[in-house]
Amino acid sequence: MNDYYKTHGSTEEACSFSGTGQIVSVDPSYAASATDTQLQGNIDWACNEGQVDCAKINPGGVCYEPNTPTSHASFVMNDYYRSHGSTEEACDFNHTGQIISGDPSYRRSKTWCVANSSAAPNQLQANIDYACSEGKVDCAKINPGGVCFDPDTVLSHASFVMNDFYQNHGSTEESCNFSGTGQVVTADPSYGSCVYT
Repeated sequence: MNDYYKTHGSTEEACSFSGTGQIVSVDPSYAASATDTQLQGNIDWACNEGQVDCAKINPGGVCYEPNTPTSHASFVMNDYYRSHGSTEEACDFNHTGQIISGDPSYRRSKTWCVANSSAAPNQLQANIDYACSEGKVDCAKINPGGVCFDPDTVLSHASFVMNDFYQNHGSTEESCNFSGTGQVVTADPSYGSCVYT
């Protein structure tokens, strides 16, 4: 593919190959051989001396998952590259960066946190008490007359407030743990007028 690209004007069209090609600024073998230590070094440098805002890759941040050096380094290296003129030099990172023509963003599918049906009712009640006292959860919806009061079970109420807590705390695995009584699901648990955010 690279030979074809080079002999046909080095254009995006010459690298398309039905969408399977990508243009890079350095030898791709450099990036493929980057170690986790090198990538962590890139993260540390970009977040400190490179003046990149790394809050998005911290626990609870929108780009924390997947929690891998490659994913986090890709985010901060791209942010540095974009904020420094999108030049080849701004993407070099000691030959571990590469410029691609596609969008490196990924779209994580929507997830919710619900109570594990095998959890003890007293633990689920403790989860409700904790989440409601935390102050970032709308517990009025599980009170009598609230849109999520019925069914009036500790499992249903816990699922609602645990999900609200999860959504308000970055939708991380940690924010759905609740001492092992929470589980992340990809099927929307909303029902009737009780909408899980």
